[in-house]
Formats: sequence, C-alpha cells, structure tokens
Amino acid sequence: MAHIVHTTDSLVLGSTPVQDADKLFWLLTKDIGLIFASAKSVREEASKLRYSLQDFSYSKVSLVKGRGLWRITGAEVIDGALDVQNAKVFGDITVLARKIIPAEESSNEAYRVLKEAREQLSAEKESAYKKAIEYLCVARLLYTLGYLEKKTQVQSLIESGTYTRDILDEVLHKKEVLLPIINTGIANTHLV
Repeated sequence: MAHIVHTTDSLVLGSTPVQDADKLFWLLTKDIGLIFASAKSVREEASKLRYSLQDFSYSKVSLVKGRGLWRITGAEVIDGALDVQNAKVFGDITVLARKIIPAEESSNEAYRVLKEAREQLSAEKESAYKKAIEYLCVARLLYTLGYLEKKTQVQSLIESGTYTRDILDEVLHKKEVLLPIINTGIANTHLV
C-alpha cells in the first residue's frame, strides 16, 4: 500500500528529544492543523532535516500519516529560527497554543494568527512592543477558537487582524483591560 505524502507549510511549535537521535515535533500546519510528528535521526550532525525543523521555525514539511503518529519525510526552511528574545516570547505563546488548538482539525485562522505574530516579532526591535504582540496574539487565538466573548471592550483590537504601531500602542494603553479578558479566556478553556 502506497503512503500519501502531504506537503504543507508549518510552524514548529516545539519539540522533544526521543531515544538517541530522534525527535517528536508539535507542528501547526496550514492544511492539517496541529499535529504531533516524528523525525528519525534529526539530531545527528549529518541530518538534512536538522536546520529545517528548529523550534519556532517556519518550514515547508512533507508528512506521511502513520498508525498513531505522523512521520516527517522532508522539510525545507522558509524562515529559520528566531533570536533568543523572540524565541522566548513566541515560545510562551506556543505553550498555550499546543494546549488549546484541537489536534488534526484544520484551523486556518489559528495558523494565520500565529504566523503573523511570528513575522511581527521578527521585525520588531522594541521589547515593549514584543510584549504587546504576545498579548494581542494570545487574545486573537482565544477569540478565534471561541474562548473569548464576542462583545468585549477590546474587540476592535482583537478583530483588527494587524499589528500596526497604533494598535500595539493601544494594546499597551489598554493592558489593564486586556489581561483580565485573556485570563478569563484561558480559564474558559479548562485546559490550563
């Protein structure tokens, strides 16, 4: 029986080492949604997949569905690893994302929210704005997945879909209003 190879863009939301040279990855794919996938010998120096699957990178991956797990058969980096400060911020976002995004359900909107936040983090230089991007990304993710009420005081920020300086300034200005709304959304997940 031939295996179907799925090739799709994905965000590497994290990984964990397994055995001597293997790794398991949380991938948020454009077409399939959140999946857990394995890659053989990816931790070896000679591995061709090694640099394409770094945590928080943006890559095009080829996957085959196994019995209980997806297997990564190929990967090509689109945008590599983040610097240390951006990796810390994006890492905090992905810890939540891995818990609240349903597995193997295509969620183009959740994918778009995380991809845009990652791109904006890469471009942003000021740490205050990086924090604003984190707050806004988490709020948008919770809103997209239905964990935030539709009528909130910051709904226009959440629905704007962009990360302009004006919006980030407003996020910082309304932080005292936004954070309790985010915390309520996180509590509504019953997952964290």
